[in-house]
Amino acid sequence: MNTRVDTYAFGRILRAYRREGGFTQQQLADRAMLSVRAVRDLELGNARQPRVGTVRLLADGLQLRGQRRSTFEAAAGRFGETEPALHGRSIGREENQRPPAPLHGLVGRRTEVRALTDLLVAGDQRLVTVTGVGGVGKSRLAAEVATTVHTEFGWPVLWPTEPAAEFTVADQPTLLVLDGEWRGQPVTTLLHRFPALRVVITSRTPSGIPGERVFPLGPLDQAASERLLLTHIRLLRPAFEPTPAVTEVCQLVDGLPGALEQAARRFLLLPASRLIVLLARDPHILAPIRDSIDGLRPSERFLLGRLADRDASWAVDETGPITAELVHTLLSHGLLHLAEHGGEPRFRVLTPVRLVLSGRNRVLPGDHQR
Repeated sequence: MNTRVDTYAFGRILRAYRREGGFTQQQLADRAMLSVRAVRDLELGNARQPRVGTVRLLADGLQLRGQRRSTFEAAAGRFGETEPALHGRSIGREENQRPPAPLHGLVGRRTEVRALTDLLVAGDQRLVTVTGVGGVGKSRLAAEVATTVHTEFGWPVLWPTEPAAEFTVADQPTLLVLDGEWRGQPVTTLLHRFPALRVVITSRTPSGIPGERVFPLGPLDQAASERLLLTHIRLLRPAFEPTPAVTEVCQLVDGLPGALEQAARRFLLLPASRLIVLLARDPHILAPIRDSIDGLRPSERFLLGRLADRDASWAVDETGPITAELVHTLLSHGLLHLAEHGGEPRFRVLTPVRLVLSGRNRVLPGDHQR
């Protein structure tokens, strides 16, 4: 059979149903949670063979029912490619899939692991987005939580390595982890289709999906930062003993695990006197911060700049009621650190964020004299 002819035939059927329903290509794309380019290419017969999941999303978007839906799906079924299940198969009641094994142990984060696990298992939260700047450890936290719900509660875990739109979940609780920028994944459809499904998304910013619970992930505390940095350094220099530079580096990168790993590599090459100065402008450390700042709206960047000028921590009421919502946005982007002081939540701008905003090449007075 000539595949090109069949794709053209399906494209004509799709276009006819879309026009009959009174939808533009953009409207159908929005309703089906696909890109407008995907709809256009399918109608023109320029796309690869549509997957089963794509066909179903289009049928849902077109509001097809009964015989009309059967006719539409049959047109694709003559040549449609079976949608690969996550991890290459469907998940049934008897299958108990494991999350990917972490490559290293977890330092700190026990409070966060338990809190996120409780949200998913003990609470009624079905969609949680773990947010924060690049390198804060979102993926590692998700992996630890996935391992916990699997080993302690026996939940199957789905952890796709590429977007996949079609899989089956039995009526037992199942965890789906979407690690990274999965904006195109039809999360709402999945949650509606599978009532027992729980979803964790890792992203630098909230997804904006209705019903989402945002879980901002902040940096490690000082003690955990030093333990992690020493762990990384001793992989390269097993006999390394702690020095004051370890404490300074942890303060400089403000407990960001990814930045600590980058810093550890420099301990192999540089003396401590040069290390502090160079890390303050290290592109591998500052680039994720710049990306998060660039993603802010102008009003949010303006407020962040104002707050970065403050040397001490501050409370929300000190910024005024108008900016309270903006502070929440900055926190959800991982640009602020939240700490308790006397039972009161207080905030400060992360040191690497202040570096990017100020453009300085040092943080601590006297660094240029080292």
